[in-house]
Amino acid sequence: MVAFFVQISDLLVLLVVFSLIVIAYLFLKNITISILVGMVGMILFYGIPIEDFFLSFLPGRAFTLPMLFFFLVIIGVMALSSLLKEAGLVDSVVRIVERRVRYPWSLAVFPAVVGLLPMPGGAIFSAPMVARADRSERLSGAQRAVVNYWFRHLWEYWLPLYPGVLLAVELSGMSTLSFMRNHAVFMVLALVVGYVVYLRSVISAEGGQRSGEDDEARDGLRAPFLEIGIVLGVYVLGSVLFPGVRGGRYLWLALGVWSAIAVLLVRTGIPGGKVRGVFFGKRLWSLVLLVMLIRVYGFLFEFPADGGTLAERIAGSLSGAGIPPVVVLVFLPFIAGLVLGIAVGFVGVSFPVVMGLLSGMGVERVGPYVMLAYVAGYIGMMLSPLHVCFVVSSEYFESHLFRNMRLLAVPLFVIAAGAGGYFFVLKALGW
Repeated sequence: MVAFFVQISDLLVLLVVFSLIVIAYLFLKNITISILVGMVGMILFYGIPIEDFFLSFLPGRAFTLPMLFFFLVIIGVMALSSLLKEAGLVDSVVRIVERRVRYPWSLAVFPAVVGLLPMPGGAIFSAPMVARADRSERLSGAQRAVVNYWFRHLWEYWLPLYPGVLLAVELSGMSTLSFMRNHAVFMVLALVVGYVVYLRSVISAEGGQRSGEDDEARDGLRAPFLEIGIVLGVYVLGSVLFPGVRGGRYLWLALGVWSAIAVLLVRTGIPGGKVRGVFFGKRLWSLVLLVMLIRVYGFLFEFPADGGTLAERIAGSLSGAGIPPVVVLVFLPFIAGLVLGIAVGFVGVSFPVVMGLLSGMGVERVGPYVMLAYVAGYIGMMLSPLHVCFVVSSEYFESHLFRNMRLLAVPLFVIAAGAGGYFFVLKALGW
């Protein structure tokens, strides 16, 4: 027994550090400070030389062209989502949906459209739309809350407008297109499962009444479809036509996002004061600081120490003790998602470990394992009582948070089972 614990000592220390992050978050309710606590714990417990890491090792990893473009994307995406809201383009989408989509599909479309914008607590913006769509009150408060919550999160499995997806792409080393290709199937699965579980039993002939064509044309011009199309169009064309450009993994995405911001500002005329408020606001730069700390936290696992990098040592501990690495690949992201309730949090905390394990295992095609880890973390996040969207949606519809979790059990079980089967499909395809 003693030999077993000696064998997994590096893993045990990692679990202690992980516990520190969780405890710090539970008490402080601040993921940035919690990550910082975990970094300090790793440096102390693993005896990482501070001067060697910060002055010699870190600059070569952090101050690179791809990293610059990565942070330009993070800043641009958050700014774009805030500017779209300031311009009133979300309201235009709501009016279009009301004219064209019949009940009960409108219950899903409203939160799904709002979900295109990666804003924390975005479910609170779609909740009034869901309530308005369910005028006949065929659904209970708990059902409304869960419908709003579930369809709000269709996109975060794969869409690179979300910081969690961008961070997963960065930490995994996959191309953005490969990550999107591997994960987009879960949006389809979630949509189908959501319809079967939540909407199929709701039968109604009601439909939104269309307004005049002039109003519809005006709202169509003000909808954010142009900006979203610019982001995706520039990225896809740049990646296909110029695949070898230095920093290309984020270069084209950065160009797309900032081009969309420029077009948005020109065509909507958002007041300068609101624009400054977005770019100099606390929310944007708090997220940038969080992502910076997460990257430094990840680099700690790549620091060369006795017996190889820290990630290689942990992987060796697992193999020596006979613990299947896939257990850790699923367990750590799930727990991180459950206790942190945010995608960028569970990715930042668990993916450095996941990628280190895959490196230690000698895995070359990481796509199936990344998918498994990300979906496990996502399921934990969706069940988390700390997930802001879950909390605000439950409160808005005056329903009990923990009782609402039961309504999520079946759909999330299907997602988990789908991920297990899809893992072998991806391996067979070599993706």
